[in-house]
Amino acid sequence: MKKAKRLVIMADGPDAVTKALEKTPNKWQFTARFRRNAFGWRSDTPIQRIKEALAEIKQVARNEPILAAEGAVVLLEKLSPALEQVDSSSGALGSMVNKAIKTLVPLINKAQVEQSVRQQWLERLPCFPAGSGQIRAAARAA
Repeated sequence: MKKAKRLVIMADGPDAVTKALEKTPNKWQFTARFRRNAFGWRSDTPIQRIKEALAEIKQVARNEPILAAEGAVVLLEKLSPALEQVDSSSGALGSMVNKAIKTLVPLINKAQVEQSVRQQWLERLPCFPAGSGQIRAAARAA
């Protein structure tokens, strides 16, 4: 992973966190591996790639929880399109995806960001379509 600049977040206004995230470029290694239909039908490679992505995000979370939360949202965005063609009949892939979600959701929830940033993250996730009442309910619960 490319070394990112330190996040400096000041409470100057509602978009301070968004501006700080925009100023901090981060090149996640896992994004190149999670393209649409990136994997064939076998589930062993995607499982390994999910483990690698989780390790990368957890490593960043130690020092920069907001950046890690952004990475978690990026991974959750890319999971479904990348895994469309993978045979998951054994259940191993589904178990790994569930483990990833259980790992990433607390990272996203723990990030100290303003409500507008959290709202943007929720709108990017495929399980919360834009304009959905689920987004407001999930944002209030966080």
